[in-house]
Amino acid sequence: KAVVSTQSTGNCPKTNLISEYNFGMDGNAAHCVLNASNNVVLFPLDVTNHVQFDMDQILASTRSEKQKDFFSSLMSGVLSAMVREGECAIGSRDLNIHDVHCFVYFLDPTRYNTVLEQLTVDEKGVVTAHATNGEAKSRSKVNVAYSGTDAATIGGLVTRMFESILL
Repeated sequence: KAVVSTQSTGNCPKTNLISEYNFGMDGNAAHCVLNASNNVVLFPLDVTNHVQFDMDQILASTRSEKQKDFFSSLMSGVLSAMVREGECAIGSRDLNIHDVHCFVYFLDPTRYNTVLEQLTVDEKGVVTAHATNGEAKSRSKVNVAYSGTDAATIGGLVTRMFESILL
């Protein structure tokens, strides 16, 4: 399977538009990636906001104080950035960890609700969804994962991934 991980919004410095960073840096390449396979799954920011991870639960998985300090520092930095970008409230302990959804999808694709969409990506990286009726050669048919089916199970799979690197 081909999986593309992306966020649905963000300010790309190259285009100064609201587009996912990598798509905005090279919209034509993004278009090629989406057309490279008929089995692409796109993970927009929607799924990240739907499935958040509890920082305290992850820290409880650590096996030493050194690991706990390392991950606490790392996740505190992530939380600080999320507060700065308006993605969570001050004092929140819930993390938006976007890229892990690709790994969880490989472990258990049934944990995500996907919708087949026809998308175009312009040269500036702006993604547009179109009605799925009719065929258009310039449109990519892409499965888009807008939400998870069970946030607790997805969180558990992610915690297990963290545990494996905390040995």
